[in-house]
Amino acid sequence: MVVSTHGAQFRRRHLGPVRSTSSVLSIVNVPRPCFPKLAVLLSLEVIALNIIFLPSTMNFNFWAFYDQGANLVVQYLIRAGYRPAVDFGYPYGLLPLLFGRVWFDTFGATPAACLAAMALCAVLVAWALARIATTARVGLSGIALFVIALPLAIPLPAPNLAHALEAALLRNALAEQAAARRGRALAFAAAAFTKPSMPTSTVSCCCSSCCGNCGATGN
Repeated sequence: MVVSTHGAQFRRRHLGPVRSTSSVLSIVNVPRPCFPKLAVLLSLEVIALNIIFLPSTMNFNFWAFYDQGANLVVQYLIRAGYRPAVDFGYPYGLLPLLFGRVWFDTFGATPAACLAAMALCAVLVAWALARIATTARVGLSGIALFVIALPLAIPLPAPNLAHALEAALLRNALAEQAAARRGRALAFAAAAFTKPSMPTSTVSCCCSSCCGNCGATGN
């Protein structure tokens, strides 16, 4: 009895009062943010940012002398029979080339089509962040932080289509991992194929976490 009393006094003095079960459950049962509204809010912010950068991104010099123009040049070289990283220098992976081939065949190989592809990737990033916020049950202050930090989470304007595609895949991998869907997260970690010459720690951590969970569960 003396030991238990001493232990209770130690906990009250150093750890504070013990919370009741009801108070703990009230913290756990924090209402989730409305995903559709948050996704629409972040998507509208992405669209607004793209419109703000539109005068500079549609500049002729931007596509003639900078990295963004390589998105169109590389597709022209491939159609002419040249092989990337063999017949001409290409530091990124093959996934952006495949995505660009399908996209430009559908909408045309123009700067406007390339910017639309990057804007689509940015919207996918916004949706992934909305999913993470919903899973984490963030409050109003957390939502405000997401809105403020969104321009930093999206490369605008992206130097290359590979950067935009990598951002979309990585953010969605993190969203799936936050929702404990590690199999899907591992699939989205295919972002490594967008820039295999520059692997990121995010992909490594995601793969390690998924493999560790699979090993622990025996799956």
